[in-house]
Amino acid sequence: MLQISVCDDNIDELSNMVQLINLYRASKNLSFEYAVFPNGFELVSALEKGKRFDIYCLDIIMPGFTGIDVAKEIRVFDKTAPILFFTSSSEFALESY
Repeated sequence: MLQISVCDDNIDELSNMVQLINLYRASKNLSFEYAVFPNGFELVSALEKGKRFDIYCLDIIMPGFTGIDVAKEIRVFDKTAPILFFTSSSEFALESY
């Protein structure tokens, strides 16, 4: 089964992403699971414990451990899974590409 991770420090945005994922899943009659993480440290901790995801959705602007930092850690454990960045800032557009 497809495994998706969603990581955002803003609880409202995290909730919005979960709602969108659930709407998409229902509208397409898809079967997948997702896990939410309120910060990058918890996501990386899950990876260190052996958890893997097929898709990673990351906010870029998070205090202490940015989405870019988290993506670099993801690549240590998984070289090929897609990483989707979302942010309200264009500042990291080139770096995230």
